[in-house]
This record gives sequence, structure tokens and C-alpha cells, in this order.
Amino acid sequence: MRKYPPATFRVIEHLRRATELAAVACAVPHEHLKLIVAVSGGEDSMALLHLLAGENSNPKQHLIVAHYDHALRAESANDERFVRDAAHRYGCQFVSERAVDRPDREGIEAWARARRYEFFERCRIAAGAHLIVTAHHRRDQAETLLMRLVSGRLATYAHAISPLDMQRRLFRPMLRVEKDELRAALAECHVEFVVDETNTDVQRTRNLIRHRVMPFLASELNPDVEDSLACEADRFRDDEDFMDAVVSELALAHPLAVRSGDSQLQELRVLPQAVLWRMLRRAGYAALGEPAFAVGYDAWTRLARLVIEPPFEEKICQLGGGNVARVSERNGIRFAHEDSREH
Repeated sequence: MRKYPPATFRVIEHLRRATELAAVACAVPHEHLKLIVAVSGGEDSMALLHLLAGENSNPKQHLIVAHYDHALRAESANDERFVRDAAHRYGCQFVSERAVDRPDREGIEAWARARRYEFFERCRIAAGAHLIVTAHHRRDQAETLLMRLVSGRLATYAHAISPLDMQRRLFRPMLRVEKDELRAALAECHVEFVVDETNTDVQRTRNLIRHRVMPFLASELNPDVEDSLACEADRFRDDEDFMDAVVSELALAHPLAVRSGDSQLQELRVLPQAVLWRMLRRAGYAALGEPAFAVGYDAWTRLARLVIEPPFEEKICQLGGGNVARVSERNGIRFAHEDSREH
């Protein structure tokens, strides 16, 4: 058996265990797991590529390197060539795409993320791959939780990054790996990478969290804040997975409560608050689709209070984003979007 330097060995073990679990979830043998590997050329994704393709036994025909060029920097074409050359050195297939539109400055992060994940999913479908692999690690987990806490998005987004999201076919095998250990493995293996200077631009929210907020919290409040946040994210994810399972079982037992936005108020009123607002969120998603994804916790709990207090006449709850819920004893709960057509 090949001997690896210490950090490299530990990260490879993380990858091995995570990949075996992913293969089980996809119901395929480990050696047949076909992956789209998202590679920007930065240190995290190059470490992922090297450890999957260069230091591992994965059949290269099952690894497809995908690179998305956001075209936001003059040097971005060089990044594409760098990743292309690396993929060819490792004997992997390579696919890339360059953005043709540009976002408003305020929405640049959301735009960039949406575009590249749309591309990765298209690549996955075209290749018949099982999963899209990204290089998220434990520091990313901590930063994401902090971002969602301060932005109030915990009810509209997952509480934490999931190691394996089968619904979206996203696989993050290094999520439990510390950033420092990943860097140590990178150094041990002498892996080259590109540096994106926009990663230091604190006008972008994640960079502000990474370069200003997290160091301040570590120096002034808790030296282990990164690990504390990552642990809380893990706990939130476990708790939310459990609550989702509870709500799914209740929805099966009481299908009228979430069918096309119709609700039987008496059945809903006996539910605990923590279950009730999630049932309402589920009903809103079923009735409104994507527009309801932006509705936050505060709006769902306001709607829950209207449900609990018997309305003698119709009451209206503004959910935000043009989404409205109408509550009455006669009609139950009816959802509508800003075009005024009820669901």
C-alpha cells in the first residue's frame, strides 16, 4: 500500500469514506461512481482534483473536470487553460463554459453561483454522471452558517451545507476537512493553483465574513469560532433533517393540509408551532413553487399565528416578494402571487 504524507493521508481517508457512502446512496459500486468535478483552479478545487485523480484509484473515465468562466476578470481565460491542462495531465475529460451576460454589481455573488451550478448540472445530465463534486470544507461550513444567521435566511435556505444532497446531486466529500489540513496536503503534494484576486474583495459578502468578521470574532470572542460554528451547523442540519421527516410523515397522514394550498385549519391548529410553520411552508411551496422559496421564517410564523387564532372573516398575510396567504374558516388557507391568481 502506498504511503502518504500525514495531512494527505488524512484528507484521502475523508475522501474515501465519503465516496463510499455516496456510492451506496447512488446504488452503484464505488468504482462505477461517475463524477463531475467542479474545478475553478483555486487551491481548494485543485486539492480536490489532485486527491481524486492524482492520488487515488478512481477510474479516470469516471471523473469529468468541469470549469465555469464567469468572465468577471481579464485573467479568467488563463484560469480555464490552467484547469484544462491539469485535467489532461490527470487523464480526465474536461468541459468548460464562459458566461455571456453580466450581472448587476449588487447581485454578482448570487448570479455567479446560479450560473455555474446550472452549467454543472447540464454537464452531469449530458455525461450521465451520478454527482457533482465540489471542494467545500469545514471553514466554508462555518462561514455559510454565519452568513445565513446575519442575513436572516435560515428559514429560506438550508441551515448548513450538506455533505451529500441527493435532490440536487451535490457531493461535498471534504466538508469535514479543516482548511489548514487541506493546505498542508496541498503543500505535501506540491500541487499548483491559481490565485483569484477578487477573493480578497471585501465588498463581496463572503469575503467580508472571511477576512474581517471571522478574524475579529476569533481574536476578540472565541479563538475556536470556526469550529464552534461548524459544529452548530452540523447540529442544525441534523435537527432540520429530523423536522423535515416529521413534516413529511404528517403530510402523508393529512394530505389535504398541503394539497395545492388547501388546508384544514382544525388539523393544523393542534400542531406544535415548530411543526406548524414548516407545514405551512410546505403548503406554500406546493402552491406557489419557486416564488415561495424567498419567504422567510418571520412570514411563516406570522401566518401560523393567523391559523391558530380562528378568523371569523378572511385575514390576509403578506408573505413578501409578492406572495400572499388568505386565511378563513370557510376556505382554509389560499396562497396567491402578485399576479392575483389564487392557488
